[in-house]
Amino acid sequence: MAFDRYVAICSPLRYTTILTPKTIIKIAMDISFRSFCIILPDVFLLMRLPFCRTRIIPHIYCEHIDVVWLACADISINIWYGFCVPIMMVISDVILIAVSYALILCAVFRLRS
Repeated sequence: MAFDRYVAICSPLRYTTILTPKTIIKIAMDISFRSFCIILPDVFLLMRLPFCRTRIIPHIYCEHIDVVWLACADISINIWYGFCVPIMMVISDVILIAVSYALILCAVFRLRS
């Protein structure tokens, strides 16, 4: 969405040539691939754990950390992964959005009024 706004403001006449359906599909595929790469390590981190307690989670949604708490082994790697990855994702998203808005502001300030 930030890229869409950047193109709309900085290159309004070339908007339809830059954001073609093919480009939008590529962006959607990149977003899906990123999500897949974030979730995939959870599966392998959970597969290595032995579970000796009950396998019943007391609610209807299954979060990584809730399943980890059911294990009877060292879960420190899982805790660090569950803590660091979301923070890194949020920070990278905020940085990319801030850069796009900075570029938009630079383009707007360069316009003659």
